[in-house]
Amino acid sequence: MSNTKFLYCKYDNLKGFIHHGKYLRFYDINYYKDLENALIKDDESNKRYFHTSDNIDLLQVNEIKINPNIIKGELEISIPTRRSHALCLCNIGKNDTLFERFDADLCIEINVDLLIEILRSYFQNIDEKIEVIGKNVDYFKINEKEMELDNKKIVFKKNYEDFHVENEYRIAIFYPYDSNTMLKTSDNNYIKVFGGNNYIEICLTNKSDIKKVIVKSTRKDGILV
Repeated sequence: MSNTKFLYCKYDNLKGFIHHGKYLRFYDINYYKDLENALIKDDESNKRYFHTSDNIDLLQVNEIKINPNIIKGELEISIPTRRSHALCLCNIGKNDTLFERFDADLCIEINVDLLIEILRSYFQNIDEKIEVIGKNVDYFKINEKEMELDNKKIVFKKNYEDFHVENEYRIAIFYPYDSNTMLKTSDNNYIKVFGGNNYIEICLTNKSDIKKVIVKSTRKDGILV
């Protein structure tokens, strides 16, 4: 049985993808802080935790232990996120709340296992160190004691209070030299992965792949596209 997730979007923006396999955009993780939709806008360049002396057992800076009781008010801990391109989907399909939240009129059901397989095969031919990872987002509370410090893993972590309703599944593309990665083009030039645009576009050229990756597309009114 295929592993499917759901992309909420505008039909006018993705009609080329559902009908012809072009184009599906993966956005720079840093782009999400600039979204116009306030409900899903999020500064993903850093993950922030807030602590008071009451919920800190040990505070150590440069291997020097500090008494947590000296903290007045809240201590903010900010962990930088590894830069990547991401496609954000949901585990729940055709949901009225999510249609409204994403200001969407279309829900595309996508076979994510096949999409990830295609992406990995493509990027392996460019640079075998490029990673494509798909997994559910883990939602954290900003004052929880256990903090994830791995900057790649926190790409898949989001604030519980603001975003858990999205029940997100995310596909992220990681590059060997992060922001400094250069990729060779078909005409033997080199381009920066994170250059002028805040996204990369994926095109499915195989008609069979298009039909398998896109399981179903449903309008907000329930009509199949």
